[in-house]
Amino acid sequence: MNTTQHCPGHEPFKSIQPIEVTCSKCNTVNEVFSDEVEKTHTCSKCKEVLDVKKALS
Repeated sequence: MNTTQHCPGHEPFKSIQPIEVTCSKCNTVNEVFSDEVEKTHTCSKCKEVLDVKKALS
């Protein structure tokens, strides 16, 4: 018998995917999750604002 239970709110998060975004200033690869592409993200190394939409195209 399979009794695997999940957190009641986990369903909406099953489709979230990581997106690798390379910083145009220092070439560091940063990870942004697909549900946060509309937010502003900065590079973890140099703090430059990342162009997440360019990484998606």
